[in-house]
Amino acid sequence: MQLLHKKSIMLTCIIATLALSGCGSNGSVGANQGTATPTATTASSAAAPANQTGGTVSHTGTAVSDTGGIISNTPVPVPGAATPQKDLGNTVASSGQILSALGASVSIGLGQMGSNPNPVGTTVAGLGTVVSKTGITINNAGQLVTDTGAPGSPLAPFNPVTGPAGSGVSNAGVAIDSAGQLAALSVGTGPVQQITQSASTAIIPLTTTLVSTTQTVGQTTGLGQPLAGGLNTVGAGIGNVGTQIAGGSSNVLATDTGAIVTSAGGTVSSISGLLTSGAASSNPLSPLTSPGTGGSTSPLAPITGALTNASGSGSNPLAPITSALTTATGSASTSNPLTPVISGLTNAGGSASSSVGTSSPITPVTGLLGTLGAKTH
Repeated sequence: MQLLHKKSIMLTCIIATLALSGCGSNGSVGANQGTATPTATTASSAAAPANQTGGTVSHTGTAVSDTGGIISNTPVPVPGAATPQKDLGNTVASSGQILSALGASVSIGLGQMGSNPNPVGTTVAGLGTVVSKTGITINNAGQLVTDTGAPGSPLAPFNPVTGPAGSGVSNAGVAIDSAGQLAALSVGTGPVQQITQSASTAIIPLTTTLVSTTQTVGQTTGLGQPLAGGLNTVGAGIGNVGTQIAGGSSNVLATDTGAIVTSAGGTVSSISGLLTSGAASSNPLSPLTSPGTGGSTSPLAPITGALTNASGSGSNPLAPITSALTTATGSASTSNPLTPVISGLTNAGGSASSSVGTSSPITPVTGLLGTLGAKTH
């Protein structure tokens, strides 16, 4: 058990290194030898987490931008507050565009490692757009400050302060916007392009080695496929919840929130490719619960044996627990104390439009998002 624990820790550390790097590679694990050979499949496996993460960030940006639109269009019964309110909405919306640009730069850059010849260059060029969107947001914030003290607004007496201050902030935003646009254009040519291309060329073999190592360790320890299966199962569950949130209301924020959750589930599932080059096991505990080869037995055999035989003799000390777990999958009229939990988890992956008398564990979420949307119309 200690050896198995040490191997698990080693595999986890290597995976964490890959997740932080966010890069792709060209490597795979031999089926029988336990050695790694560079392939495009491994490159896709390594790039997938970066691609999915970028998508999640982009969906988050969309949600923030839509929130800004709601702020701008929501009536406020305060004289002179309409213009500052629209400025606030524009500021929030443009801040969402920063996140969207950042996510897109990662998705089409590092997220396409293996197919994009210069993923670093594409990502860096996208960062120029991020700077530009930041400048636009600062400009909108400056306009908000200016209009807050404009004549007719509740804070009009402060115009001698808010006017010059807002103008200065706006001017700074315009300058940053221009710099970002210039940076985005210059990255694809000249010395900057040569630097980013060299960086991409260096990163590919490094990431190839890292991915191949994690896949080799996963195969050697026998933990790769079951852990990958567990990640796929969790990711699919999160994705189902996201689908239900998006389908539970026609409100734009519900759609955006569902997209974020679904994309997050995809990110979790994509990590499984770093653990194995083969099909993921459907049982993440199979190395612990299944007997080994060559006559060896599982280290958990005494426990699993007790659980297997729990429905037999009444003298089994685990009988009350296993009986409750077994009954949890039975009819809805059972007195099993876990029935509400099991039922909630089961319904979470089902249809977003439930029949009369059936409730979903995320109903409060979809209801809240629907209420927010209703107030905007």
